[in-house]
Amino acid sequence: MTQIRIRHLVIFPGARGASLRYFWQPSSKLRALGWRPMRVPADWAHITDPALLEAAAIAAAQDLNAKVDASREALVDAAALASVRPPPPLSARTLHELIVDYKASRGWRDLMPKSQRGYNQCLARLEAWGGDVPVRVITAARVQTLIENLRATPAVANAVARVLRLLLEHARRGGWITINPALRPNLSGTAPTGLIWPRGAVDVFVAAADRLGRHSIGTAVLLNEWLGQREGDILRMPRQAFRNGSLVLNQSKTGAGVVLPIHLVDRLIGRYQQEEARQQSRVGLGAPLPFTVVVNETTGLPYKEDNFRHLFAEVRAVAALDAPHGFEVDHLMPGRSASDPHAFVVRMEQLTFMSLRHTAVTRLAEAGAENSLIATVTGHSQATVQSIIERYMVRTAKMAALAFGKRVDAESTTQARGKPATENIA
Repeated sequence: MTQIRIRHLVIFPGARGASLRYFWQPSSKLRALGWRPMRVPADWAHITDPALLEAAAIAAAQDLNAKVDASREALVDAAALASVRPPPPLSARTLHELIVDYKASRGWRDLMPKSQRGYNQCLARLEAWGGDVPVRVITAARVQTLIENLRATPAVANAVARVLRLLLEHARRGGWITINPALRPNLSGTAPTGLIWPRGAVDVFVAAADRLGRHSIGTAVLLNEWLGQREGDILRMPRQAFRNGSLVLNQSKTGAGVVLPIHLVDRLIGRYQQEEARQQSRVGLGAPLPFTVVVNETTGLPYKEDNFRHLFAEVRAVAALDAPHGFEVDHLMPGRSASDPHAFVVRMEQLTFMSLRHTAVTRLAEAGAENSLIATVTGHSQATVQSIIERYMVRTAKMAALAFGKRVDAESTTQARGKPATENIA
């Protein structure tokens, strides 16, 4: 076979002694750019002389290679030209258009429905603030003015600022702006509540729930005072999460997996079994139980969060009548003076379901559990566990006694070894 070395020219023998066949076959990179293999020359079927066919094939391949080279040079020239062009002007699109674009993004679609509702409230405020304003003219000064105008409600100001930061970061990544002016807003500090559920309050609330026929709400409170989960995760907890005496689930917000061994607490496992028996009684023997652990007694369906909060408040109001003087606690409430006669009292109407999450953290800390162990229960990061203890100003007498006990043990050990606990300095 003739040895010819032309780029991309491939030669195949003809069938049964027929003339050689010539093909121009570009590389995979060239094919990705649109070049396609072809038999050359284009009129090969009309050329019977082998020498003329070979010469025509070589000429056709060289012509195609020249076109490829010219195309490559054009691409290089275009890239060089683009590198010296000024950057495109900043977008003149408005904040309203940015909100629409953000809601069409994957980042928005990945948010839980509850988070979307909260974000929507903030986005509505931002729309009213500057929906027709071009994104490129929003400055850090304008952002700070917005926050200052919302200072009367610090929690709202902080929420709006955080959503604006996310929104403008979406704009920056999309090329609308080059710098996020809301990256470091001066947010307001919100006062720590310090509210954790006194142990007696849990008992009074559960009793009131049972008396009202809202056993499920009492079950949710009793479980969460130990488990420390988000309200939505408790309400959506599937029955199949119960495995070998433990509740095994993934938190909806963080995806953190937790194993909650309720079988180690007689009261919890007993309450869980009672709840299951009540549900079986409602649906009838042999009928399948509802999908979730906590079920609305009226509908037989999982609770919607708004409905749960409404019924929770009703039970709490009745429980408050059962404990009109509140509950004494062993720590000073934030913002109160020790001379205040109510400085060490928590009233039932002050307690929320959300506070149970922080109550669980506190009780575990009181028991001497390290932050890493607490995190395995609540699903928080260790840093968040520490911030909860600090943020909610929970420095209970039991925690102080635990600290003193560790020091007493350490100094007793030192003295037992024959070393003085303290040294006199001359």
